[in-house]
Amino acid sequence: MGALGALLYWVMEVNNLALSLAVVLLMIVLATIESIASSRQPRGRVLIPILAGVGMSVVFFSLWFLFLVLGLKNPFVPQQLIPVCGFMSAAVAMTNGKALSAYYAGLYAHHQLYDYMIGNGATHNEATSHFQRRALERALTPLIKRMAMLMVPLECTAAWLLIMMNVSPVQAVLFEVLLLITMMAASASSLFIAIWLGRHYSFDKYEQLKKKQ
Repeated sequence: MGALGALLYWVMEVNNLALSLAVVLLMIVLATIESIASSRQPRGRVLIPILAGVGMSVVFFSLWFLFLVLGLKNPFVPQQLIPVCGFMSAAVAMTNGKALSAYYAGLYAHHQLYDYMIGNGATHNEATSHFQRRALERALTPLIKRMAMLMVPLECTAAWLLIMMNVSPVQAVLFEVLLLITMMAASASSLFIAIWLGRHYSFDKYEQLKKKQ
């Protein structure tokens, strides 16, 4: 925490856009590394899909939150940009690795079901939809549980902190809820992108599942 605090203090004192974007890129890379480790898949198979999914989702939903939810005219101020990107990166890293692990584990454990559906005229999307739904459930369950825990006031960490900073309770609660919804959207989006791009690395040109190396 001391090292993190020192780094963020330096970045915010410098207040340089290139430096702030470098910190965001670092968070995306760290989230990608965590997702790859949790996916338990060969790095060469999932590196590009996960990196693309994490990068696109973190950037898009962070800017969406900064522009449309917070209504900032300049969202690239490090005091705003870095924390929001940190929230999005953490949500993706926390959920997508385990979700991809469940997706690929299901494909390999039940590949006969996949082959049966393909053999009976199902498209690739139809044959993999069951496994995609299972992965999506695995990704969103932790965030849904956290949202449910907002019914318990002690779990509203961000809301309490904002109230301490003289933000009105209504705005603080709305911020907490909208932040969690955006984190869920970023996580789901990243997972879909990773699965979609991962087809090239997981299936051959005949849409048959490649052997796990």
